Amino acid sequence: MPIHELKDLDLSAVSRATGSNSFRKCADPATERFCQALSSRLLRDPEVRQYPDVMTFGYFCRKSSISKVLTTLPNREQRVGWGPVLHIAPSNIPVNFAFSFLMGFLSGNTNFVRVPSRAFRQVDIIINAVDDLLDTDEFDHLRPFANFFTCERGDPALLELVKDVAGIVVWGGDSTVKTFRALEKRVSAVELYFPDRVSSAVLSAKDILALEDEALNALSDRFFNDTFLVDQNACSSPGITFWVGTKDNRVAAKDRFWKNVGTRLSGKYSLAPILMMDKHLDVISMVESLERPVSSPKRGDVVWRFDDPGLGATRLRFGNFADIDVDTIGEIGQHLRTNEQTITQFGLDSREIFEILASSGHIVDRIVPVGDALSMSMDWDGKQALSLLSRQVEIR
Repeated sequence: MPIHELKDLDLSAVSRATGSNSFRKCADPATERFCQALSSRLLRDPEVRQYPDVMTFGYFCRKSSISKVLTTLPNREQRVGWGPVLHIAPSNIPVNFAFSFLMGFLSGNTNFVRVPSRAFRQVDIIINAVDDLLDTDEFDHLRPFANFFTCERGDPALLELVKDVAGIVVWGGDSTVKTFRALEKRVSAVELYFPDRVSSAVLSAKDILALEDEALNALSDRFFNDTFLVDQNACSSPGITFWVGTKDNRVAAKDRFWKNVGTRLSGKYSLAPILMMDKHLDVISMVESLERPVSSPKRGDVVWRFDDPGLGATRLRFGNFADIDVDTIGEIGQHLRTNEQTITQFGLDSREIFEILASSGHIVDRIVPVGDALSMSMDWDGKQALSLLSRQVEIR
């Protein structure tokens, strides 16, 4: 198992950050071959079918997807990695570390990736697949560029690593980002931060009412993947659900949709006692932050719905949702938060949503169909990761 303690890693590449063995060209053909092999291995594994997030990562690694990503990178033939790059992955999202690694790997860097401290089977599946491929003659030369480790948050070795690396990628809460921003680093270090973000879903009431039962089940399952798969801890998981349409349609659509979601949840999702306690504490925090009573939630076993628009600024996890009624898409803008990242939509047109919101000065980073909230790309939070994590050499 190639997840090491940080103290056991060979960090010699860090002290040779400008050496030829610490970076590769972005256009290295071995990169695409490795990603395709990783995709094939993951998608052939029967166990992976239990984990939609691993399936998503496997599909993203396909040759066609990777080739498309690299094609959009300007002047990629003149780009190389910066050298050793440290990745700090969030502890509560199983597969985020893998996408972060891919950002650094495709950019041509030597990657040191701190994996989640919490035990996730998805982490083991992905790293075992990577390790097996690196054991082959074809990809053995890529092993130095993929290093996965665990360590305590304040580990002195981690602080030393931060000082030496050529780049750093940090995913986490605002406090985590502030901590790493303040640490001593090289003056030339490339820094890429992904702090706290929030997201919403926009649902067309009339289109939900028009769905056949089988299609409604599929929509509920996609909504599950966006939310309950990660307990709504992902920055792209919606906490607010906007309902667009006439009043009568909204009432009927909400009743039909949430009942179906509850039915689909039965038997495949439940909250551990400690998480149920966190769910209650989140509600208490809601009331405290507003400093006034809130309307009683519409409660199922897991799904608790609130209809107070003021709750949008609070933390919504573990099946807590703010249901907000709007007559038109344009009304959504007044409810969006300053750190809004993703809008997932059903029954609407993503570009139309963008145009309507942009015309009133409201911009989000992503507008995607329901089910694609966790489908990451190499452009995240409006930042072009591959461009930032690679060095373009001017040639004329």
